[in-house]
Amino acid sequence: FLAIGPFLVAKGELKPVSLPAPPQESAPMTIRDLDGMDLRNASLMFRVTNHCEHHCAHCAIRDIADFSPRTFDDSLDRLKRYRAAGCDDVIFLRGDPLADPGILKLVRAANALGFRDIGVQTPGDRLQYQALAVRLKGRGLTRVHLHVFGPTAKIHDAITGTPGSFDAIVKGIKNALNLDIDVLTEVQVTRENYISLPDIVSFMHETGVRRVHISHARPVFARARFFIDSVVRLNTAAMSIRSALDRAIDLQINVTTEGIPLCVLDPAHYEFAARRPADRIRVVDDFNGIRLLTRVKHESTFLPEICDRCSLKERCPGPWALYYYLAGDGEFVPR
Repeated sequence: FLAIGPFLVAKGELKPVSLPAPPQESAPMTIRDLDGMDLRNASLMFRVTNHCEHHCAHCAIRDIADFSPRTFDDSLDRLKRYRAAGCDDVIFLRGDPLADPGILKLVRAANALGFRDIGVQTPGDRLQYQALAVRLKGRGLTRVHLHVFGPTAKIHDAITGTPGSFDAIVKGIKNALNLDIDVLTEVQVTRENYISLPDIVSFMHETGVRRVHISHARPVFARARFFIDSVVRLNTAAMSIRSALDRAIDLQINVTTEGIPLCVLDPAHYEFAARRPADRIRVVDDFNGIRLLTRVKHESTFLPEICDRCSLKERCPGPWALYYYLAGDGEFVPR
């Protein structure tokens, strides 16, 4: 065991020793704070429910688990406000928006309001039903973000804690692609699947998916405790992450990363991880408040002091702030 900050490191895993209070985010806005705000060409990330039938150890929405789902009327009123302020695309976020009884009406309403791009981020189980996929497409859905955690049912279902979820999401991917709905698969890098990352990329290519987003699973602070059981050290997963990105290049897959500093990657991968331009505003309307993503990104990712000596500092997205807070800066090497 090696002590690093508040963790003991054993076999690449994080184990809590002592945990001070986590970093504080700035106060969220309310819907009234948006009055008069210019959100032209901004993207809206909108949560309607926190219900999800999966049981992932790395779940990042534990902090809103006790909130009630939004009513359709409240959601519709907010969509109208955002569209009037200039937002022109929207994605309904996880838990599983497809579990919300009003999702079909919300997609249709967003289309009628003039949102040019309408998406759903979902675990994907319900998309296996072709009839639902057809109805979503007919009401204006243009894209889906689906969670894929393994190249096989054994790995994926073990992470979701839901037998049959792998077969369901494969059917969902095929249904979406057959309807010309744009598909992005989101892969969380966890202690359970990091070795399989290259195989996940290959499997996505075999299914016809051409966009993959690879994100380092982050620690979560909720209910006065840290959830870190699935968090893998960056230096443990680095070789597999780089191999997955090389595989994506070979297969001509459009790949992006998140929560992964440039010093973990090879130079050929920098373009996949570079920080988004600060003027690209995204609005997050969550149950616990409204935030601008430029501010959230500043708070949820972080460049440690050691990075001041790095020539890549201006381009680097940095690690998740809470990961650095718990694991220290021993993995980051200025270039």
